[in-house]
Amino acid sequence: MKYASVKWIFVLLLLVVGQAAADEPLPFVLISHPDNDISEIKPQRLKRIYLKKIKAFANNTPIIPLDHQKKSLRDKFYLLVANKNPTQIKAYWTRKVFTGYGMPPDNLATDQEIIEKVRTTKGALGYIAPGSLNTNEGVVIIRVM
Repeated sequence: MKYASVKWIFVLLLLVVGQAAADEPLPFVLISHPDNDISEIKPQRLKRIYLKKIKAFANNTPIIPLDHQKKSLRDKFYLLVANKNPTQIKAYWTRKVFTGYGMPPDNLATDQEIIEKVRTTKGALGYIAPGSLNTNEGVVIIRVM
């Protein structure tokens, strides 16, 4: 009986900790061109987009994923979204480029460059640091579910 009580307390503790982790804000904001017709995305789909396994939105607009040059932000993004560390991402793209099956996403230096590229390029999708976006910048914030 005592073992069953401890087991249930452990399960409840895991649920509480898991919910707290789920409520934690992401270390990036995902943005899209307004014509891309997307307002939310599952992490698995976002992973497939950034690994260029999905090439178009539902409306057949080609997807143009944009990477951030800031290493700390890019590393967190790929670790959370693709569950890959920097070495794994580099190896993935080295293999794709060498075999002729793809090129990595374009790499832009600043949040403002990414915002501008997304704002002016239909199909563009990018991630930026939280707090970098003003409300009137002509892009849509995508909720990662």
